Amino acid sequence: MRSRPLFKREEIWAYISRSWSVSWPMTLIMVFEFLIGLTDVYIAGKVSKEIQATYGFVIQLYFIFIVVANALTVGTVSVVSRLYTSGDKTELSHTVYSSLLTTTAAGIVLSGAGILFSPEIIRLLNIPKELKPFAITFIKIYALGLLFHYLLINGNGILRSCQRVKQSLRTMGLVCVINVALNFLLVFHTPLGFRGIAGATASSVFIGSLINLAYVRKVMTGPKYFSADRVKKMIGRSKVVFLIAASLSWYRSSNSWQNGQPTAITLAPVALAWASTSADMEKLTCSWNK
Repeated sequence: MRSRPLFKREEIWAYISRSWSVSWPMTLIMVFEFLIGLTDVYIAGKVSKEIQATYGFVIQLYFIFIVVANALTVGTVSVVSRLYTSGDKTELSHTVYSSLLTTTAAGIVLSGAGILFSPEIIRLLNIPKELKPFAITFIKIYALGLLFHYLLINGNGILRSCQRVKQSLRTMGLVCVINVALNFLLVFHTPLGFRGIAGATASSVFIGSLINLAYVRKVMTGPKYFSADRVKKMIGRSKVVFLIAASLSWYRSSNSWQNGQPTAITLAPVALAWASTSADMEKLTCSWNK
């Protein structure tokens, strides 16, 4: 007696097609993010080796600040994707609205903490004395743009959850172009100098966050109110990601200077990429089962 195949050929091709429709925009988004980081490193090196070394340290510290946004986004993708595929527009609007408010609150708190406590943060870490003024300046400027980076990350997650990954791709493509262009403009053609590296990042994520908010607004077609229960669900699904990524980020930042040299690689993006991919796979599975 011939056994029935687990999957039909048509189902397999449907799975592959849907997987590809999500994976190719995500691949390009990661390429854009890589180009942004590569440009920052290149520009910093053109300014001076001290600025490049300081940037290598500060950007690792910056990952600690955005861990919260990435963790919240993982929880958001998990919850929103299920609601989107279920067709419950009212609950979807409540959840998206609650996620944005929570992300905004977290961004404001940590942005203020970064601005106020940057001298103390640098003092506690093992960084050469001559680089500390540069590091404090970098952190303050990055902290100014932290809220908008939070909204950009969260908005990208919401758009992916609602099968609008191409809109997220367009946003990140524009953010990449603006960031690269502003890097060269602000650093070499304005009095900002090295501060322009952080200024370019803050400006580009500000513009990107506004674009994403315009896209996300179209998702919230039902009534909007804050739901503490939905936030608890999102946070509950983000705890493990937060702990892993925060631990890795802090470990790499606190040990980033070995024999006076900065360690340029951090493991945090790897953990966050894995977590985001896991959430996207859950979203894709929900859409298959719709």
